[in-house]
Amino acid sequence: DIIRQYGADALRLYEMFLGPLEDQKPWNTNGIEGVVRFLRKVWREFIGKDGGASEKISENYKDDAELLKSLNETIKKVGESIETLRFNTAISQMMIFMSVFQKKEKVSLESARKFVQLLAPFAPHICEELWQIQGFEGLASEAEWPEHDEAKMVDTEKTIAVQINGKLRSTVVVPADSTVEVVSAAALADKKIAGYMEGMEIVKTINVPNKLINFILKPKK
Repeated sequence: DIIRQYGADALRLYEMFLGPLEDQKPWNTNGIEGVVRFLRKVWREFIGKDGGASEKISENYKDDAELLKSLNETIKKVGESIETLRFNTAISQMMIFMSVFQKKEKVSLESARKFVQLLAPFAPHICEELWQIQGFEGLASEAEWPEHDEAKMVDTEKTIAVQINGKLRSTVVVPADSTVEVVSAAALADKKIAGYMEGMEIVKTINVPNKLINFILKPKK
C-alpha cells in the first residue's frame, strides 16, 4: 500500500530514517511525508519543467565555498554512516545539503553527480532516472564512490559574537583566524556596537579567536 501511494524509494528512506537499525522504533506512517517531501525537492532541483535536466545544473559552473563545504561534509558523513549502519544520520545530512543546494541559483554538474551517487544506495529508482536524464554514463550504483576533500571543509569565514561588558550585543562575520585588530575593527564598525560606544571608552578588549570579542567599557571622564 505504501509503495503504491508513495513509491519504493520513499518506503526505503522512511524505514532507514526511523533510527539506528538495532533500536526498536514505533511504526507510524504519518512520518513518511517528510522523506516524500525530500525526494520531491531533489526531483524539482534536478529536473526542469519540460522533464529534462534542470538549467540550474551547469557543466562549466564553479560552485561557491558554502556548497563545496556542505557537499564534502555530506560525502564524509554519508560514507561513515553507511559503514556504521547509521543510515538515519546519512539521510539527515543529505537533507541538510539539499537545503544548501536549493538556495543556489546555479550548481555544477560535478557536484550534482556526486550527490546522486550518495543518494543512490538509499533511493536507487529515482537516482538511476536522475543519472540518465543528466546524461551520465553507466549506472549511478556502479560509479566510483566520491571522496571528500578535507581542505574544502574548512570554514573560510567565522561569525564572531560581539559583547559589551560581557553581554552579547551583536555578531560580525570575518575571515577565519583573523587577528584581534581585524575583529575589533569589524565589531566597532557595526551600527549596533557603535551605539553602545557613545560616551564610553574601552578599558580592555578580550578576544577568543574565531568565537567572540568582548569590549569592557566605562564612561569617559
